[in-house]
Amino acid sequence: MDENRQQAVIMGQGDTHIVLDGPSLRIKKAQLADQRIPLKRINQINSFGTCKWETSALLACSDKNIIINFCRQDGSIRAQLQPPVKTSHNIPIQQLLEQRIKSYEAGHEFKQSLKNQCQIAINQAQQSMAKQYGIRRHIDEKNLIDHIAKENINSFSWKKLKHIMQALIKSDVSGMLWRDSIQPGQVIFELHQIDLVGHLTTLIYCEIIPRILNQISADKQPGQKIRITAAKIIDLHHHQQNKIQSKYNQALLQIHRSLLENKHDNQ
Repeated sequence: MDENRQQAVIMGQGDTHIVLDGPSLRIKKAQLADQRIPLKRINQINSFGTCKWETSALLACSDKNIIINFCRQDGSIRAQLQPPVKTSHNIPIQQLLEQRIKSYEAGHEFKQSLKNQCQIAINQAQQSMAKQYGIRRHIDEKNLIDHIAKENINSFSWKKLKHIMQALIKSDVSGMLWRDSIQPGQVIFELHQIDLVGHLTTLIYCEIIPRILNQISADKQPGQKIRITAAKIIDLHHHQQNKIQSKYNQALLQIHRSLLENKHDNQ
């Protein structure tokens, strides 16, 4: 991610309008002072809830290569606006991916390798949490993170945290893939039911969720469970940006290497 350009979050509340105001977006809410977001400072927007976007504001974001994710209040992504994919001559990973999964067998093998990577990441996250909290193996390991989270966070807040955090990471991944000229929505991926965005989202989520739960649990008062607002979740996500970028780079490099090795093996 460009360190000089950050994400912006817009929380739709009541009658929220987003209009273009010169080189900025102006966010207008009833009975509240207007907010201004300079376009040059952002590379991605997560718009939650009900917002009315002016067409010129949407087009200005596209012209500035700003991705917009339209999210429901529970954090799930309803739609996305992405500028045209940029061409790249440095990382031919899109071409390698398409060449790698041309046949049914190759596509199945590649999808299985992604599934295996996700399972390893989930296991590592479970083991990390079990070690941190001194949990013995008699607890159902598949639900270990849920078990630990619900010991410290009320159920509604935990559900909200999972949904919004996963949606934010998914939007991060979509934006980073776009900036790397990778189009996971191509027909060949759909034919093989390969969800590259979902795969990378899972890897990143498993990397950062133990850190986030540890951070939240440190603030817990005895005998009480923590309540978490959407604003708090967005702040937690913001403080994990470097780790999100690092894990994405690591995962993409691993995929790239495996594709190059496969290409050399077939030559």
